[in-house]
Amino acid sequence: MRDGVNLSTDIRFPEGDGPFPVILYRTPYNKALDLKDPRISRWIREGYVFVAQDCRGRHESEGHFLPRIQEVEDGADMVAWIREQPFCNGQVATTGESYCGWTQLATAAAHPDGLVAILPQVMSTDAVESRDHFVGQTGMTAVWWAILNTNRSQMADPVGDWDRFLAQLPVNKLDELLGFSAIPAFKLALDRDSMREHREALSVLSKLEKSDLPILLSTGWYDVYGSGTVRDASRLIAARKRRGIDTVRLIVGPWGHGLCQSTQLGDLNFGAGSLINLSGLQNAFVRHYIRGTDLPEELRKAVTYFLMGANEWRSADQWPPAECDERVYYFDAIRGANSLTGDGRLSMKAPIGREKDEYTYNPLDPTPSIGGSGLFLHAPAGPMDQRPAERRDDVLCYTSRTFTEPLPIVGIPVAELQVSTSAVDTDFFVRICDVHPDGRSILISDGGMRLASRGGEGTLEPAVPGEVYRLTIELGSTAISLQPGHRLRVEVTSSCFPRFVRNLNSGKEPVEETASDAVVAHQQLFHSPERPCRIILPILRN
Repeated sequence: MRDGVNLSTDIRFPEGDGPFPVILYRTPYNKALDLKDPRISRWIREGYVFVAQDCRGRHESEGHFLPRIQEVEDGADMVAWIREQPFCNGQVATTGESYCGWTQLATAAAHPDGLVAILPQVMSTDAVESRDHFVGQTGMTAVWWAILNTNRSQMADPVGDWDRFLAQLPVNKLDELLGFSAIPAFKLALDRDSMREHREALSVLSKLEKSDLPILLSTGWYDVYGSGTVRDASRLIAARKRRGIDTVRLIVGPWGHGLCQSTQLGDLNFGAGSLINLSGLQNAFVRHYIRGTDLPEELRKAVTYFLMGANEWRSADQWPPAECDERVYYFDAIRGANSLTGDGRLSMKAPIGREKDEYTYNPLDPTPSIGGSGLFLHAPAGPMDQRPAERRDDVLCYTSRTFTEPLPIVGIPVAELQVSTSAVDTDFFVRICDVHPDGRSILISDGGMRLASRGGEGTLEPAVPGEVYRLTIELGSTAISLQPGHRLRVEVTSSCFPRFVRNLNSGKEPVEETASDAVVAHQQLFHSPERPCRIILPILRN
């Protein structure tokens, strides 16, 4: 690399004399893949050299591992080195999933000569967490990932009882509470001020918006980085369309962080049609830009997505699709919406019931997260039944009437809440669920906001207890057709633990709070005609 550090690299060659185009795979998870591994063999069979490299400070590479930040320069240096080698014909494409998707995005942000296409999977340009629809809140993925990857190689599970471990406070000391010396990557991930110091290195999306580089992004509706990836694709497609360029593709399936591995995810089975030849589409994409072959039918349009519920693949020229209209459902209740036993309802008419609903949020007894857009952690991700959480009084439930025809929700749902709290800071989470005829309440999408960050990510302004605030919360992108006989449910609560760090309501940084800081918050959600709460759904026409 430019600073003299050597990165360990394996090179696998196809048959023939060359020179060849090259596929680059940069990973922190050990480059020593078996030659029969399809991540290698499928490229070698097509006549590419496959170059695999351990990231700086990982496995056999020299240097110190500083996640994300180091990858822009190292990736650019690696592409330049490859192009100097006699086996390379000057064309380089990249591949990889998860963190290996970040190494591609970071490399592309440097605009190195000879980079002709990238294939990031399950990774967004938001480097630490996919926070685009969880404003000001801190996900626990960074906790799990940084601890497991503190050494040169990934550790076996050092925790065991994750529920007990994650319940400990403060969060920013969990590495030390587990017996480690302070882990730099762990501290960095939870320190907003330190991350801002590296903003230029991490501002990948703005650099890619100015590029023409072909990009094929792949993710799942329940991947922890899914909505961030969809957001990235949406912005890139729009930015390039304004310049008359059509070089970005997005594939989104009914998957979690592992793509196209099973028809089953969470509590649902999406059928054999949900599995596609994703590897073949990636090869075809690279082949198109290196060898000039035609794109397959599945990649003719910018977005290929799986419409859950209907369980079929669709395509669109942009995201959200242009063929969507808004439909508004208002929150209402007569007796109260607390838990499944309440009478909270969703209606397209203005509310006529009580002025508000109330609940008490005790951060030492947080509402559990069940499935959703997660990584692996210690609990499964995916569309899971929320009734165990909905039985709690600190979860408000608003449910529609039974649908008599399909309701295709395709795009980004938005919740508009009017709330107050007795605390100087707190959190609000919103979930939408598909209520099946048998009563299962299956999570579709969610979003949240730290009240102190109501001015946007990076802002902190204490709340005035008792004052009413209007919050606009974007939920994660989704595509699902609610079928006849089903109902829509919206939940509002104040925690999503352990997916997200609990806000202890004290006004301190949540990652720094201890149990002694915990404050019980009395929350109010208004839904009168003067102060309506509503969910705005993107509904696909025809």
